[in-house]
Amino acid sequence: MKKVSVLLLAVVLLTLTGCSAAKSPDTVLSKFFDAVKTQDTDAVQALSISEVTTASPSPSADDTSPASPSSSSDLESAEVMNILFSKMTVTIEDKVTVNGDSASAPVKITAPDTKVILQACIAAAMKDAFSKALDGNASDEKTQTDFTKLFVDALSKPDLSLTTTEMTVQLKKVDGSWKVVVTDELMDAMTGGMIGYMKNLADAFQQ
Repeated sequence: MKKVSVLLLAVVLLTLTGCSAAKSPDTVLSKFFDAVKTQDTDAVQALSISEVTTASPSPSADDTSPASPSSSSDLESAEVMNILFSKMTVTIEDKVTVNGDSASAPVKITAPDTKVILQACIAAAMKDAFSKALDGNASDEKTQTDFTKLFVDALSKPDLSLTTTEMTVQLKKVDGSWKVVVTDELMDAMTGGMIGYMKNLADAFQQ
């Protein structure tokens, strides 16, 4: 009987410890970035709240450039996101600092330099599109497919250009659980500058 009681106590303690660790902001932050890297969307949603203010940028409908993506969905396909986030590395530089229902932690995020990659892909796609137009073989759908393939191929190169962002990630306690606050800055860092670059590209076409 005594052995059973000790065993039950041990199980209870382990359970409580596990629950406590799962709810700690440090664990939530680590698990969030793991979920992003593996594209576990259910886990990402469970571990975060969105405060993103910038809509997914895309050139306007008046854009006649044959090389730029027709919409951000071309660069947000599962294939592209899987490769992009799998290349991301995150270093949590220090423990999470808690202040009531808010918390923060300094992180270093290294990701493919999508600004450099997109510039190279756009230049290559423009050259190819104009060549096909002269031959009478151009089509918008084919151009978008070719552009996405160029981008995926660039992400798969061994000499991939990387960029590093050092920033502070915020967390909030919502209904008793810690959540990572996903902001424009965090999204831009995790995509290697893609959000900012696409926004600037869209703004340029709207001028």
